[in-house]
Amino acid sequence: MKTVAWLCAVGVFVALAVGVAHRRSHGEPVTRPSPSVGSAAVVLAGAEAQTVGRRMQVDGDVADDVIFLIVAALQARCASSQAHDLPRMAVVAGLPVLKAIADTTRKATADLVREAVRNAPCGAPFALHVGPYVRELDPARYMAAFPDSYFDPDMDVVPDELAKASLHARAVDECSRVAYATLPLDALREWQCSGVRADARSRIRALCNTEGVEAAHAAVAIRSMVDGLPPTCR
Repeated sequence: MKTVAWLCAVGVFVALAVGVAHRRSHGEPVTRPSPSVGSAAVVLAGAEAQTVGRRMQVDGDVADDVIFLIVAALQARCASSQAHDLPRMAVVAGLPVLKAIADTTRKATADLVREAVRNAPCGAPFALHVGPYVRELDPARYMAAFPDSYFDPDMDVVPDELAKASLHARAVDECSRVAYATLPLDALREWQCSGVRADARSRIRALCNTEGVEAAHAAVAIRSMVDGLPPTCR
C-alpha cells in the first residue's frame, strides 16, 4: 500500500506539472557541464526559481528530484503512452524521489516544473536554467539510462545492463524488482563495483525470468551470486 500511495503521489505531482501545458554530499556547490552551443534554452526566472535554483546548486538530492520531475512531466506531455514509465521504474529501483524537496518548496517546484515543461522541446536536448542553476539536459538519454541517471543525469553512455531492454519493459518486469531489492542503488560505491553489480542484477533478472525455476532454488542461486561479489560491492 505504501508503494501504491508513493507512486500516486509522484503521479499527482507530475500531473499537476503537466496540467497547464547514491549520493552527493550536501553543502558544496555542484559543478555542471556548460550548455552546448546552439542548444535550446529553458529559462526559469523569478523569486521561486532563485530559491529552488540555489537549493539545487548546493544540494544534489534536490537537483536530482527536480530534474526527474521535469523529465517525467515532459514525457507525459510529449509521449503520453510512456507517461508512467519513469515513476514506475523509480518505485521498482527504490529511488528516493520527492524525499529531498521540503513541503515548503513543493508548490514552488511544481510551478517551475510546469513552466519548464510548457517551454521545453520534445525529443531534443536543452539547457535548463533554474535561477542560478544551469544544466544541459537530454531527456531521451536520461530515460535510456534510468534509473542510474537519476543519480547522474550527465551520463553519456547507457550501461549494458539497461541497454538490453527498453525502460518500459524493465519497469513492468517483476524480476526487475527482485534485482534492485537484492542490489539496490542505495549508495555511492567505488567505480569498480558498478560493472559487477550491474552484471549481477542482469543475471538475477534472467534467473528470475527462467521458466520452471523453483523459488527456493532461485533464492539460493541469487544468494550465491551476491556472495561472489567483492565484499565492498555487496
